[in-house]
Amino acid sequence: MGELAERVVLSRTRVSRVVDELVAAGLVSREGNPDDGRSAFAVLTADGLARYRTAAPVYLAGIEREFAARLADAELSAVASALRKVITWPITPRPTAGGRD
Repeated sequence: MGELAERVVLSRTRVSRVVDELVAAGLVSREGNPDDGRSAFAVLTADGLARYRTAAPVYLAGIEREFAARLADAELSAVASALRKVITWPITPRPTAGGRD
């Protein structure tokens, strides 16, 4: 959950609560990390994947309408290039205020 928290810019505590809600809704399951018994992975269930596939086109259409449609091709290429760099950066945990999540 820690890596997920870093990627979505939320505290581990908040991510854990969101994952708990998704588990309760049957959209994800928690699977233990075989390399680190202290952590777990949030994994989409079949229902979660189906819901994702239903929501994704609506979400992507909104991005196209509100953001991408307003940019020229060269600008879109620049944004895409920058985002490719961002998504490949390694995750470096940051200390939280008071040393807690």
